[in-house]
Amino acid sequence: METIITTTTNGPILLENFKKYIVEVGSSRDDELQSFLDTATRKIELHCNKSLANHDITLVSDYKVSYLKLKLRPVTEIISVQDEQDNDVVYTIDTRMRKIAVDTPTELVVKYKTLPQVEPQHKQAILDYATLLYNGSTDGNEFKSVLLKCYNPID
Repeated sequence: METIITTTTNGPILLENFKKYIVEVGSSRDDELQSFLDTATRKIELHCNKSLANHDITLVSDYKVSYLKLKLRPVTEIISVQDEQDNDVVYTIDTRMRKIAVDTPTELVVKYKTLPQVEPQHKQAILDYATLLYNGSTDGNEFKSVLLKCYNPID
């Protein structure tokens, strides 16, 4: 099993732009609205496997592996590849920076940075998903239809 821990430095849609989109005035709900925006961004990122913000990511394998596929691309920098005892591990990475491989299977901890790769359909999907959250929608089909707007079959 893999775990992603993300530190985000900025997102593709500002709170003010979302508030204009949903015609929300005032600041009393800003924290809640920012939460909707963050949740929507993360959902779209994970669905498309694209970074839509600057991230520092730690990817952890919970069992011994000989490779890990990197999440939320494009990856701009590999910071470290270590085993479960924090020892540096010799690794190779494919030319497109999509997969880390090691000679001996081990539990890996890979730290890396991503760069945003935002396209218009991603921004619209984030706005639509966050709006569904704002409106209190519980219809899974509505959320699925938003995710399908940014489907990327080439991964």
